[in-house]
Amino acid sequence: MVVRIFFGAAFLIAGIEKLFSLDMTVGFFSQIFGGAGWLAYPVMLVEIVGGILLLVDWHAMEASVVLAIVMLVAFVVTFKTGAGVLLTLGQLVTSPPLLYLVALVSIATQGCKQCEEMMK
Repeated sequence: MVVRIFFGAAFLIAGIEKLFSLDMTVGFFSQIFGGAGWLAYPVMLVEIVGGILLLVDWHAMEASVVLAIVMLVAFVVTFKTGAGVLLTLGQLVTSPPLLYLVALVSIATQGCKQCEEMMK
């Protein structure tokens, strides 16, 4: 529950930051994705809605899967472009998108209230 709430808040904040700095975000996405700045809009929407869904534990499993896809793309892009910030955790060298991806997979595998109710 703590992990779900933490990452729900983190994604909600990240999405809201993109919303309030939309011109800069679209420019950044254009630069990274070769002119496809429009990708900033669906990513922002997924982060805001997904963050809210994680916070309120409503379809958290589905939300975490969609957010994990966004983080997988972020992980690949940050290493492909060399823009990733590396964190050293003992012998493990990784990036924040990878840490988010692992946490989201953990949330997705824990199930959700709605999924359990549908199975009854």
